[in-house]
Amino acid sequence: MTNSNMQIGISQLHTAMREISDQLCQAVNGDFNFVVHCSIADEEAEKLTLLVNFVLSAAARAIEQRELQTANLDKIVAERTAMLTEAKEVAEAASQAKSQFLASMSHELRTPLNAVIGYSELIFEELEDGVPGTNTQNDLMIIRDAGRHLLGLINDVLDLSRIEAGQTDIFPEYFDPLAFTRSTAATLHSLIQSKGNALKFELPEQTSRIYNDMGKVRQCLINILGNAAKFTEHGSITLGYRESTSKDHPGYVEWWVKDTGPGIGPDQIQKIFEAFTQADGSINRRYGGTGLGLTLTSTLCRILGGDIRVESTLGQGSTFIIRLPGDLQAAGANP
Repeated sequence: MTNSNMQIGISQLHTAMREISDQLCQAVNGDFNFVVHCSIADEEAEKLTLLVNFVLSAAARAIEQRELQTANLDKIVAERTAMLTEAKEVAEAASQAKSQFLASMSHELRTPLNAVIGYSELIFEELEDGVPGTNTQNDLMIIRDAGRHLLGLINDVLDLSRIEAGQTDIFPEYFDPLAFTRSTAATLHSLIQSKGNALKFELPEQTSRIYNDMGKVRQCLINILGNAAKFTEHGSITLGYRESTSKDHPGYVEWWVKDTGPGIGPDQIQKIFEAFTQADGSINRRYGGTGLGLTLTSTLCRILGGDIRVESTLGQGSTFIIRLPGDLQAAGANP
């Protein structure tokens, strides 16, 4: 190569480098997504152009990948933050519900205890004076009822504790559901009538015996029937039984309790099955109770292989439906 040709080559390469350099100014702002061009028809200039474009392409891909990773990381952080926020809100709600439960339970426990202590002291004073009171029998009945109420409160708490600890066993047996339904209702008949309510039945004339834990089924039925009696005044309560017609649950049976009480709003329906919760905090103050009855019922139904659901319209009453396998062994339910 002559000196003249060498000088021309160097000059062309210098021009190519200046063109490429001018175009690379665009990358100063972090934009690598472009292609440089060179007007010089020289092999070395073309190689340099290809090399620069390769570097630009690699840089653009690296930035795109980093932005994608950052976006994914931001999404993960946002999801985790949302989960933590939700968990925090759930924990706070549970803590508040338990605090309300403890506050109401202290009142619920004091009330029957005060009755037991107060009336027993009154009877004791009358016996010391040697002058039996004219209302002694009535006072003893108050003590008995207060004691039963107190026992019911304690049993609710203990039952839920045993279930949560996995200490609940199933003892299935064959029994007549119609006789069982009537005898269970009889235990709450006085409570239902005390609120001016009429008890009605919707039962088939005959049906097959079923195989399930009669004691736990009775507890479930008493809970929802007792709830209806508690919240309904001067209305009616209907207790029914039928074999389930659901294609998804062949061989299942259903009990339902329909009342003409205050009903439940759609925003409160799911809450009533949560522990330590009632549809409205004021309900506990007005009607009493632990707020555990429906939680126990829902949990027991699940243990027995079934479920409980509610249909309700605010101001028009509620219907609670318990669905259980008619043959617990065939259904394969396990605690």
